[in-house]
Amino acid sequence: MKNSMNSQMRFPRTASRPWLAALRLLCGLERFPGLRWQSTRYEPGTARGPLRLRDAQHVLCSQTESPRHRGSDALPRGVFLLVAVLAAITVFAQPTTSAPRTIEDRLAQYGPAARARLKPHFERIEQPYPPGRLVFLGIKDERTLQLFVATSNEPPKFLRSYPILAASGGLGPKLREGDRQVPEGIYKIDLLNPNSSYHLSMRVSYPNAFDRAQARKEGRTNLGGDIMIHGKAVSVGCLAMGDEAAEELFVLAADTRITNITVLLTPVDFRVKALPASATNLPAWSGEIYEQLKPRLRELPLPEKSREKKSENRNGKTNDRTTNGLRESAIGNRQSQIINPR
Repeated sequence: MKNSMNSQMRFPRTASRPWLAALRLLCGLERFPGLRWQSTRYEPGTARGPLRLRDAQHVLCSQTESPRHRGSDALPRGVFLLVAVLAAITVFAQPTTSAPRTIEDRLAQYGPAARARLKPHFERIEQPYPPGRLVFLGIKDERTLQLFVATSNEPPKFLRSYPILAASGGLGPKLREGDRQVPEGIYKIDLLNPNSSYHLSMRVSYPNAFDRAQARKEGRTNLGGDIMIHGKAVSVGCLAMGDEAAEELFVLAADTRITNITVLLTPVDFRVKALPASATNLPAWSGEIYEQLKPRLRELPLPEKSREKKSENRNGKTNDRTTNGLRESAIGNRQSQIINPR
């Protein structure tokens, strides 16, 4: 009978794909000719047709209850258990990676909606889209990112501002990998990342030439990098803007071209106030960065809210002093805070 069964056994067409065959067997979709019933209702030499999964279960039960069938050609219980385990592992462990997206893919996906949201802001200041020049001004103590646009021969105009949803560290420049600091200085956007883990992102060109020069003087080698302006609301050393804002910034940067974008990252808005008196633990050369930033900020018009703050500061009490060669000012009782989202 063993030879007879082997001669009659035929494997299904899915045998070249064992996981599919196993799955179809478990679902009762495959028939295996040659496997016969072995129960009290079975008579040797007669077949009741191909065997389905429920029939195999009857065979297993019959073997357990009736010792006289042990050693026959019924499939052992372990075979079905092994098939079930292998099928589950194979099906659920299949990789789910998708093809990387390009910048063009993301512009097609998010561009129309992002441009529609930006359109009223450009119409308000009577500027064409896309602009000839674009400035990102990140103000750390206010946790805001201000946008300014201009044509090639005109002064920049304020477009709009976005809240920074998460940024770690405190006032002062970034010095090394892992210090969780947002850099300070004048940078460019050197990369658009359409496959970011944080929705969409743009990389700031930290460290720049000034950062590297100071690191060489102090013997610092691991300066860190990959400082991003990205989506979502969690970040360490980057600027997390939320997904919708990241879409608008990404599309605007791509349409403007990254070679026409300047990024200014400053501890405070030097147009309206100086460093607070509490900002004492700064490198001695920080003053050089701030002296580079101040004239660049003065080129940018103040938003309406910033004008109001400037008026308040002029009427408030100011206590000026010099610490480590830096001119600092304590204005009111307000102190800046940069929250670590972790």
